[in-house]
Amino acid sequence: MKLSLSLVTLAVVLAQQSNAGPSGSGEMAQVPRALFKGKSMIQMISDGFGPASETFARSTFQLQSGSDWTTQLPLDKHLVGTIRTRSTDSLVTDSAASATAYSCGLKSKNAYIGVTEDQKPCGTILEAAKAKGYNVALVTTSRVTHATPASYSAHINDRDNENEIASQQLGNYLLGRQVDILWGGGLRHFTNGSGTKRTDGRDLVGEARNANWSVALTRADFDALGNGKNVKFPSLGLFTSSHMSYEIDRNATAEPSLTEMAIAALNALKAAGKPYFIMIEGARIDHAGHNNDPAGHYGDIMQYQNLFTEVTKWVDANDGGLFEPDVL
Repeated sequence: MKLSLSLVTLAVVLAQQSNAGPSGSGEMAQVPRALFKGKSMIQMISDGFGPASETFARSTFQLQSGSDWTTQLPLDKHLVGTIRTRSTDSLVTDSAASATAYSCGLKSKNAYIGVTEDQKPCGTILEAAKAKGYNVALVTTSRVTHATPASYSAHINDRDNENEIASQQLGNYLLGRQVDILWGGGLRHFTNGSGTKRTDGRDLVGEARNANWSVALTRADFDALGNGKNVKFPSLGLFTSSHMSYEIDRNATAEPSLTEMAIAALNALKAAGKPYFIMIEGARIDHAGHNNDPAGHYGDIMQYQNLFTEVTKWVDANDGGLFEPDVL
């Protein structure tokens, strides 16, 4: 079982004019009321990134840069609190139960995706936003079918059933298509044939195109999106077969960075002229921790620090400035 060391979330509420859509169901009543008043929300999750990792990254940065011991990283200046988490069946929560708690506001069992502990689907904040007429996006460095993004966009009692999660993310479940931007890795769960994970013969990329998704599969495809100016909703971006590379290993000519994807997605959402919800995940911090890979861990932590800085700058330039965050 894959365990998450911790999940650290930042949700920034941005003031915009409301274009209210249809009201959500009672299952979605737990969503912060700010969403229903025309405000956009940016939720950032750094999977597997606890206080010890921040200390490690800060000390490593100070050593490598020759800075003194008082030098802080960007996130040091914005920590507002910590919380002890657990799932309903374990003292140590995994990413599925954690993300379900974030997305639905309910505790659940480890490995459960968007369902309660008695396996009932729970309305997610993404679905509630969509029901109110928002545009919604998920951006991650993991497979898009992995536990965190899946818990916002699918409902299943097994996080490892990523083939079914992929199908649901494209709209093959009760609510239909919900996501407007879905970017990350995980092509292997959307195609069939050699080197893929699908055994049912389905080509979900082809199905997506037939359902009017715009599809990006390469760095060149991403670059053609013009930093978000040329994004057509719904947009599916699957830039690697499995997870995207650790930042320390990433070939910039082959894969976009998390920061590049996030800013492009924000630009596209802003240009659409509607309030929006976006979840941005620095997923591979966690994977490097599991693998006892300090270099990979540090590289992805520092990429996330850069992401935080750039998103803050983007908010300052585009949505009236960053103020104290609401934490889900």
